Amino acid sequence: MRDFMLKLYTWAEAHKSREEGQGVIEYALVVGLVSVVLAGILATAGTGWIDAVGSLVSSKIAAVS
Repeated sequence: MRDFMLKLYTWAEAHKSREEGQGVIEYALVVGLVSVVLAGILATAGTGWIDAVGSLVSSKIAAVS
């Protein structure tokens, strides 16, 4: 993730004099912010619900087989 953000920053610096690049940069920043927020939510929620969903899916697949 850090490597991606560094590449994004480097790309942004190289293209910041262009007007059409501004929209792309804003979009990339929003996507980065959403990613950080989702990672925080998943870290806070824990993995218990992920395990529960995985167990439910496994049991449904086993019942069909």
